[in-house]
Amino acid sequence: MAHVRRRVSARTSGQRADFLWRYCASGKHVEEAVDALMAEVDTKTRRQLSVYKRAMVRSMFRKRIEKAVAGGLEPEEECKPIRVDPEVYEIRWSDVRIPVHGLADGLLRDHTCHYRLYYGEPKAAEYFLGLHAHEKAVDGLTADEISQAQDAQIDRAIAVYASRADWVPRITG
Repeated sequence: MAHVRRRVSARTSGQRADFLWRYCASGKHVEEAVDALMAEVDTKTRRQLSVYKRAMVRSMFRKRIEKAVAGGLEPEEECKPIRVDPEVYEIRWSDVRIPVHGLADGLLRDHTCHYRLYYGEPKAAEYFLGLHAHEKAVDGLTADEISQAQDAQIDRAIAVYASRADWVPRITG
């Protein structure tokens, strides 16, 4: 497990590239990746998103992915390298406010949530491949527990990337 700080993602270079979501069957790669992120929003209990809040959160996810397509992500804040072999990066959302019912009083309060979308940049490809999306677990965890939980998610993305190495080029062909 080699952590990386040496390479900057091409998604921060200003150079455009297509985005492919590895589970996409419809050809709507960005929308299906947004659906995966929204599924993460919906997995937690005690959340209540109005139709307007749901549309706003979907838009936040979509706009960040579209910004990645345009090569316009901000290094470290929006995009960060996370592993060397294979090179895997994350698109970061660290400021998503989700309404949550309190356990003690049941009142609805905004809670800051963190989401990640891991992707690879296959060499000599004009696309980047979305591998895995998740909500970063932070509530009630120690720094070590947060790191372990995120490492498990990263390992899942890397396993997807490694298992699909022969499949990836056929997506665009």
